[in-house]
Amino acid sequence: GKSENSAAPSAARTTPQTPNPLPSPMLRSFARTLRFSRLSRSFSTAPKYVSTRGGMEEMGFGDAVLQGLASDRGLMVPTFLPQFPESAPEMWRGLSFEELAYEIMSLYVPDEEIPAEDLKDIINRSYSTFRSPDITPVVPIDDKLNVLELFHGPTFAFKDVALQFLGNLFEYLLASRGIELMTVIGATSGDTGSSA
Repeated sequence: GKSENSAAPSAARTTPQTPNPLPSPMLRSFARTLRFSRLSRSFSTAPKYVSTRGGMEEMGFGDAVLQGLASDRGLMVPTFLPQFPESAPEMWRGLSFEELAYEIMSLYVPDEEIPAEDLKDIINRSYSTFRSPDITPVVPIDDKLNVLELFHGPTFAFKDVALQFLGNLFEYLLASRGIELMTVIGATSGDTGSSA
């Protein structure tokens, strides 16, 4: 039983795979404007960001974050989606949540805007208040079912996973631009406000 199952995944890892389709209908509709690039950490550049409605020029990561919604009321999306190398699952196996978050986020954030050590610091501070050392642990329910727990953040809301990072990112971007105050207005279903 186990030896047969363990052989199959390693064979699958060595088989070249075509890129996965875009993950959502919205992004698939923008396939004509999104370019894919093969990831090479030493040669890759981070994407610029554009509006899903096409009414804005490309902008950098920090400007897109501070912009929020695009001025044409579209969503800001990357101009291309970096593809992870086939060896990524093996290279990233065993990384902590924070280390993996850095590996993925660094593909979208240019070093010129947020140097690597600063990005790592933002990530580490963002998840230091979570009650589980695994941040989002996968907990077995029975032999066939596991649950990803997203409630270990400071407000017990799943949105802590994104918004703890976003708050620290805002703080960094504002300070780097010499801006002392920013007003954020958001609609909430109830738990978002406390997470932000």
